[in-house]
Amino acid sequence: MDIERWDRIQSLFHSASEMRESERDVFLKNECQSDNALYLEVCSLFDEEDKLHHLLGANKPDINLKSLSQSKFADRLIGKTLSEYTIQSVISSGGMGTVYKAHRSDGSFEQEVAVKVIHQSLSTAGFMERFRQERQILAKLNHPNIAKLLDGGITEDGLPFLVMEMVIGKNLAEFVEANSLSIEQRLSLFLQICEAVRYAHSHLIVHRDLKPGNIFVTDSGQIKLLDFGIAKVFESEDNDLRIQTITFNEKAPFTPEYAAPEQINGYEISTATDVYALGVILYELLTGMRPYIFKSDQITEIQNVISNVIPSRPSTAIKQSTGVHHNKIQINQSVKRIKGDLDNICLKALKKEPLQRYDNVEQMKDDINRHLQGLPVKASGDFLIYRSRKFIQRHRVGVSLISLFLVVITSVVVFYTSMLKKQTEEALQETQKAKAVSEFLGSLFEAASPEEARGKTITARDLLSEGAKRINKELSDTPE
Repeated sequence: MDIERWDRIQSLFHSASEMRESERDVFLKNECQSDNALYLEVCSLFDEEDKLHHLLGANKPDINLKSLSQSKFADRLIGKTLSEYTIQSVISSGGMGTVYKAHRSDGSFEQEVAVKVIHQSLSTAGFMERFRQERQILAKLNHPNIAKLLDGGITEDGLPFLVMEMVIGKNLAEFVEANSLSIEQRLSLFLQICEAVRYAHSHLIVHRDLKPGNIFVTDSGQIKLLDFGIAKVFESEDNDLRIQTITFNEKAPFTPEYAAPEQINGYEISTATDVYALGVILYELLTGMRPYIFKSDQITEIQNVISNVIPSRPSTAIKQSTGVHHNKIQINQSVKRIKGDLDNICLKALKKEPLQRYDNVEQMKDDINRHLQGLPVKASGDFLIYRSRKFIQRHRVGVSLISLFLVVITSVVVFYTSMLKKQTEEALQETQKAKAVSEFLGSLFEAASPEEARGKTITARDLLSEGAKRINKELSDTPE
């Protein structure tokens, strides 16, 4: 099917979709005239729509007819060969393109790949030129945590496509939920994501659409970033118009839930935009929920919330989460584990102003590593009490031994000081006692002197008798 015929099918489909069913058939037969194949193609799209409405129920939201027609067209490429790769089946289809499973068919060697074909609606002249330039840049990215771009080109219908490394695994959210990962295991995955983004930034490439859906985890636990740099290509010259008209029911060059304030408002994009998206991903990894709740899917509501609402601390928000934590004990343990450093790391990455976030992904990665090692993190500030507490937490055994040693030393010092004081007091008492006895004996013998005796003869017996009388009276207060 050539691109002109497909344009004709889409045009008839969208025109007929605005009509009542009773008018639709008359309109299509009149437009298609003798081209019965064209008539049947358009009718088949409405058949697909009816099936979806039946599956979703009458109360479900309206089907996106544009996406439906794109999905119908996606099947047309199955069995076709793009470059050296033969399309086998559809893996997924989104607003920007369809991803196919394909295999190399030129006989050189066996290889399964993922082929992403860009939707026709994005194939403007400006986009095509930037696509060719960007493809060369993406081909240079060679990192174990980035799905490698293998090839690219243009289909016979003029649609650009990319051939990517096939990644077998689950997206980040599915992998975390399926494996009930601990906080440490989640942080380990996040560090791999940071490393991939850091590598891309070092090659002057900004992802601009980081989200769990673009991050896959293999069965061995290796992170693979998909569609790296594609969001940059998708931003067109009429970016402001597209941003202003987007709702959740439409497709954007980025995902609003993970978009930074400058991105959602159409301002300049930088590496800080990816830092913000990493903050949202980390928040979701830790709590099972995103940092914002939108009351509607209107762009004005999204812009207002992302631009003005300060997100709750993850340790606070986690109490409201039901996706990761299932009972009160788990919630309390997670709150205790996240409170403090991880709260601060998330909130620093989610600052409204780009200059208030981490200067680069390397700094954010370094803070996560420092947290895991028990070291002070940049996001928590440089306060003496905080750094002292982190030092104690990091050296619990050493600090405990030193504390025990100090207690022992203090106890010994107190004991010997007490003993010395007691001995000093006893020596003083003995001195006082000796002095009192000496003075007593001196006064006793003075009584026997000729001056005191006044001619009387004082015998030893008289002295002892006199001493016995005075001893109880004069030495009663003297320590024994």
